[in-house]
Formats: sequence, C-alpha cells, structure tokens
Amino acid sequence: KIRFSVRTRKESSIAKILVLFYNKIIHKVLKLEDAHTASFYFMKYIFFSYFGLSFPIVKKLIEEGNEVTVALVQDVSELGIPGKKEDNEEKKNRLSLYDGVFEKKPAKQVISEMSRIKNKDEYFVVFDFNDLWKYSELALKLGFKNGFFPLKDDFELESDREKAQILVDEHYNGLKVAEIHDFKKIEDAIQFIDESEKPFVLKGNLEAAKTVVPMYKNIELVKEKLKKTLIKDRKDYEAKGFILQERIENVCEITPEIMFYNGKPLFTTVDIENKPIGSGNIGIQTGCACCYVFKTNKEDKINKLAFPDFVYEKAKERKGLFVWDASFLIAENGDMYFGEYCPNRWGFDSIFNEISMCDSVTSFFESIVKGKDPIKKEH
Repeated sequence: KIRFSVRTRKESSIAKILVLFYNKIIHKVLKLEDAHTASFYFMKYIFFSYFGLSFPIVKKLIEEGNEVTVALVQDVSELGIPGKKEDNEEKKNRLSLYDGVFEKKPAKQVISEMSRIKNKDEYFVVFDFNDLWKYSELALKLGFKNGFFPLKDDFELESDREKAQILVDEHYNGLKVAEIHDFKKIEDAIQFIDESEKPFVLKGNLEAAKTVVPMYKNIELVKEKLKKTLIKDRKDYEAKGFILQERIENVCEITPEIMFYNGKPLFTTVDIENKPIGSGNIGIQTGCACCYVFKTNKEDKINKLAFPDFVYEKAKERKGLFVWDASFLIAENGDMYFGEYCPNRWGFDSIFNEISMCDSVTSFFESIVKGKDPIKKEH
C-alpha cells in the first residue's frame, strides 16, 4: 500500500502512473484469485453527479493518486423527474464546474463503458445524490456491487412528504408531528394563510419547489413572504402539490446519521447545522454557514430513537453503502418533532466534516469496503 504527497498537477500525473503500474505488478506477483480482496487497496472509482456536489471528494481522491472516472449528467431530462428543469445559464454553469481540474465524461457514455468492464469488483461506484437513482439501478443491473447505490424508493421517501409521514407514524415513537396542511392550488393556500394566526413553513413536493422558512416574528411578514413565494413560483408548487407545516418556535435542529456497508453498521454521528447564515447563494451548496459533526456511540439514546429496527432491516437488503438520517426539531419545552428524511444520500453539509475526521479520503473508502469504521478514535 503506497501513498503520495502531491502539490502540482504534474506530480499528480506521475503519482497516478506509478499507482497504476504498482497495481498491475502486485496483481501479477500475488496472483490474487479474489479480485474483491485486491480492490480493498487498489480500487478504481466512478463518480456520478448532476450538481457536482461530490467534486471536492473526487479532487482529493485524484490528488491521493487514485484513478477516478467522473460521470456528469448532461441534461436534466436524464433524471426522469417530472417538472424538474434548469435554464440555459444554470446548465452552462453546472457543466463547467471543475473545468481544467479533472476530466468529466457524459453520464450516458460512462454507463455504456461500464457495461464492458469485466473486473467489476475492482470498482467503487458512487451516485452522490438519490435523484440519480435511474443510473444507479442500471449500474446494479450491470453487476456492480461496491459503492453507493440510491434507489427510486430513497428518492421518493425524500421528495414525497406524505410517504415519509406514513413511515414516521409506523416506526417512530415519542416524536410529535407539526400541524400539516396539503394543497394543490395556490389560491386555496393563500386563503388559508390569510385566515390563520400561526406561522407556517412552505414545502413543495416537487424537487424544484424550494422550502421556505420565514424567520420573522411578525406574523404578517411571515404571511407576506409565503404568499409572494407561492405566486412567484406557482408552476413549481402546483406541479405536484405542496404543504404548509406549522413552524416550531425557538427550535434546535439535529440530524443523527448512521452509515452501513453491506448491512453492517460502521458508525453514527450527529450533525448540528448553523442554518440562519448561508453562503450568500453564490454556489451550488447554499443555506448553511457551517456544520458541527460529532461522533456518537451506536447505543446512545438519540440513536435508539433515530434508527429503529426497520432501518437495520432495510440496510441488510442493500448492497454497498447505505446511509440513513432523519432530522429532529427540539422545541424549548423539550418536545421533539420529526423534520425530514434524507435517505441513502450523503448530507453535503456534513460528509466533508466526516471525511476530515479520517486519515485521508482514500482511507475513508478503503475502511468502508473492509467493513471498518473509517473515523479516527480521537474523534
């Protein structure tokens, strides 16, 4: 097992050549029959992305001497999500991310190339968000087993709030649910807002319909913000309907997370997000100034509540990496409310923190494939 410290693109290229040469020599000398065992140390990576959220991870893997193929979705229509759209300027900016830093290939081209790969166990395939489920399910059908494979069910559980609510009612005891009202038409919602004296949060069922949390104490300002947003983005909200959920006052949000590999639990963390101050909406990752991620013990009380038995059962059914988190809102009086699911996709406000608690990005993935906790003990 070798590591390189590289500072320039030239050094990175040399390191990559050396690693590839070393891999071939070791495979020949040891005559390893189990390619899966060999891949623990000589994995090649394929990353699929739409927004480029995982590109910082890709960059570090390349700098550490790994072979990484990057597959970028070229058009929103490839995701097969009704109502999801992007304008020409958004598309141009998205496709230009990391230009000159590493090569990006069209996702359709990469999935075609993967169909011709014979040594599939040497590859770790990552789909960095669950809206990539169509490509992910294709990779599973091609026989790839190592990686991060979100399915359609994961995406629907995050985007279909009614489906998520049913799951909460069935499996989460001790959690309260804030008052929720479903709507199909903007006019009905506006009438309800005008007649109510409670502050509400707006959440659309379509991915493009953004969540709006008016932070004003003045109820009239809250109403005005909600109504203006609904009118401005009418098509997005009416496409699949939307909800108004009661805003819990003076709340603390925490997000417990558990990570599995081939059904085995590896580690648990809890993420505390500083939401009120964002990045100024100048990039892809917005709406959160910073995150505090803490390692927890699997037996901690919060994890007993956050990960009931059905989570472990779901993990056993899945190949590769499986991530589950559900946010909780804790009110001043101690009441705990369910927030939302982000099933089987990284929380991109926290994954970078988790990786920073490991020896390297490479060690993060190598430890996972070996079924070991990648986070160093001191964390």
